[in-house]
Amino acid sequence: MLLCHLLHTYCLPILLHGLKAVTISNANRQTLYVTWKTALYKVFKLNDEVNLLYVQYCLGILPISYVFDLRRLCFLFKQSTHIISVHNLFYDVFGFFEFNELCSVYSVGKLSHGHFKACVWYAFYVCIA
Repeated sequence: MLLCHLLHTYCLPILLHGLKAVTISNANRQTLYVTWKTALYKVFKLNDEVNLLYVQYCLGILPISYVFDLRRLCFLFKQSTHIISVHNLFYDVFGFFEFNELCSVYSVGKLSHGHFKACVWYAFYVCIA
Protein backbone atom coordinates (compact mmCIF):
# COMPACT_ATOMS: atom_id res chain seq x y z
CA MET A 1 0.00 0.00 0.00
CA LEU A 2 2.89 2.35 0.72
CA LEU A 3 4.38 1.83 -2.75
CA CYS A 4 0.94 2.37 -4.27
CA HIS A 5 0.59 5.64 -2.36
CA LEU A 6 4.07 6.79 -3.40
CA LEU A 7 3.40 5.98 -7.04
CA HIS A 8 0.12 7.88 -6.99
CA THR A 9 1.31 10.95 -5.08
CA TYR A 10 4.86 11.37 -6.40
CA CYS A 11 5.49 9.43 -9.61
CA LEU A 12 2.22 10.13 -11.40
CA PRO A 13 2.34 13.93 -10.96
CA ILE A 14 5.97 13.97 -12.13
CA LEU A 15 5.13 11.82 -15.13
CA LEU A 16 2.18 14.00 -16.14
CA HIS A 17 3.57 17.40 -15.14
CA GLY A 18 2.34 20.09 -17.51
CA LEU A 19 0.72 17.67 -19.97
CA LYS A 20 -2.81 18.83 -19.25
CA ALA A 21 -2.05 22.08 -21.05
CA VAL A 22 -0.87 20.53 -24.33
CA THR A 23 -2.17 18.07 -26.85
CA ILE A 24 0.16 15.09 -27.14
CA SER A 25 0.55 12.58 -29.95
CA ASN A 26 -0.58 8.97 -29.80
CA ALA A 27 3.07 7.86 -29.74
CA ASN A 28 3.70 9.97 -26.63
CA ARG A 29 0.51 8.64 -25.03
CA GLN A 30 1.73 5.10 -25.71
CA THR A 31 5.10 5.89 -24.11
CA LEU A 32 3.36 7.20 -20.98
CA TYR A 33 1.11 4.14 -20.93
CA VAL A 34 4.02 1.69 -21.17
CA THR A 35 6.03 3.56 -18.52
CA TRP A 36 3.15 3.60 -16.03
CA LYS A 37 2.16 0.00 -16.77
CA THR A 38 5.75 -1.20 -16.28
CA ALA A 39 5.99 0.56 -12.93
CA LEU A 40 2.72 -1.03 -11.76
CA TYR A 41 3.77 -4.48 -13.00
CA LYS A 42 6.93 -4.24 -10.92
CA VAL A 43 5.20 -2.94 -7.81
CA PHE A 44 2.42 -5.55 -7.83
CA LYS A 45 4.57 -8.35 -9.33
CA LEU A 46 2.08 -9.00 -12.12
CA ASN A 47 2.57 -9.97 -15.74
CA ASP A 48 -1.01 -9.99 -17.04
CA GLU A 49 -2.79 -6.82 -18.13
CA VAL A 50 -6.25 -8.06 -17.11
CA ASN A 51 -5.06 -8.69 -13.55
CA LEU A 52 -3.33 -5.33 -13.50
CA LEU A 53 -6.52 -3.51 -14.53
CA TYR A 54 -8.47 -5.34 -11.83
CA VAL A 55 -5.87 -4.49 -9.16
CA GLN A 56 -5.90 -0.85 -10.29
CA TYR A 57 -9.68 -0.71 -10.02
CA CYS A 58 -9.70 -2.30 -6.56
CA LEU A 59 -7.01 0.08 -5.28
CA GLY A 60 -8.56 3.17 -6.87
CA ILE A 61 -5.79 3.80 -9.41
CA LEU A 62 -6.92 4.88 -12.85
CA PRO A 63 -4.90 3.79 -15.87
CA ILE A 64 -2.70 6.58 -17.21
CA SER A 65 -4.86 7.23 -20.28
CA TYR A 66 -7.91 7.85 -18.08
CA VAL A 67 -5.91 10.07 -15.73
CA PHE A 68 -4.61 12.08 -18.66
CA ASP A 69 -8.10 12.50 -20.13
CA LEU A 70 -9.55 13.47 -16.75
CA ARG A 71 -6.87 16.11 -16.20
CA ARG A 72 -7.36 17.40 -19.74
CA LEU A 73 -11.15 17.60 -19.25
CA CYS A 74 -10.76 19.58 -16.03
CA PHE A 75 -8.15 21.90 -17.58
CA LEU A 76 -10.22 22.64 -20.68
CA PHE A 77 -13.34 23.22 -18.58
CA LYS A 78 -11.42 25.66 -16.40
CA GLN A 79 -10.17 27.48 -19.50
CA SER A 80 -13.68 27.74 -20.91
CA THR A 81 -15.03 29.37 -17.75
CA HIS A 82 -12.03 31.60 -17.01
CA ILE A 83 -12.64 35.29 -16.39
CA ILE A 84 -9.65 36.48 -18.41
CA SER A 85 -10.58 36.76 -22.08
CA VAL A 86 -7.20 35.47 -23.33
CA HIS A 87 -7.90 32.09 -21.73
CA ASN A 88 -11.33 32.00 -23.35
CA LEU A 89 -9.80 32.88 -26.72
CA PHE A 90 -7.25 30.05 -26.47
CA TYR A 91 -10.00 27.68 -25.44
CA ASP A 92 -12.19 28.72 -28.39
CA VAL A 93 -9.34 28.30 -30.86
CA PHE A 94 -7.57 25.22 -29.51
CA GLY A 95 -9.68 23.41 -26.93
CA PHE A 96 -13.35 23.58 -27.88
CA PHE A 97 -13.43 20.55 -30.18
CA GLU A 98 -11.19 18.46 -27.93
CA PHE A 99 -13.34 19.24 -24.90
CA ASN A 100 -16.52 18.25 -26.73
CA GLU A 101 -14.86 15.06 -27.99
CA LEU A 102 -13.75 14.07 -24.49
CA CYS A 103 -17.24 14.83 -23.15
CA SER A 104 -18.77 12.54 -25.76
CA VAL A 105 -16.22 9.75 -25.14
CA TYR A 106 -16.97 9.70 -21.41
CA SER A 107 -20.69 10.58 -21.71
CA VAL A 108 -20.33 13.71 -19.61
CA GLY A 109 -23.68 15.32 -18.96
CA LYS A 110 -23.10 17.91 -16.25
CA LEU A 111 -20.09 20.18 -16.38
CA SER A 112 -18.30 19.89 -13.05
CA HIS A 113 -15.01 18.41 -11.89
CA GLY A 114 -16.76 15.83 -9.69
CA HIS A 115 -18.97 14.70 -12.54
CA PHE A 116 -15.96 14.42 -14.88
CA LYS A 117 -14.26 12.13 -12.37
CA ALA A 118 -17.39 10.00 -11.92
CA CYS A 119 -17.82 9.61 -15.69
CA VAL A 120 -14.17 8.62 -16.20
CA TRP A 121 -14.35 6.09 -13.37
CA TYR A 122 -17.54 4.65 -14.82
CA ALA A 123 -15.89 4.29 -18.23
CA PHE A 124 -13.00 2.44 -16.57
CA TYR A 125 -15.44 0.22 -14.69
CA VAL A 126 -17.24 -0.64 -17.95
CA CYS A 127 -13.88 -1.40 -19.56
CA ILE A 128 -12.95 -4.04 -16.98
CA ALA A 129 -16.42 -5.46 -16.34
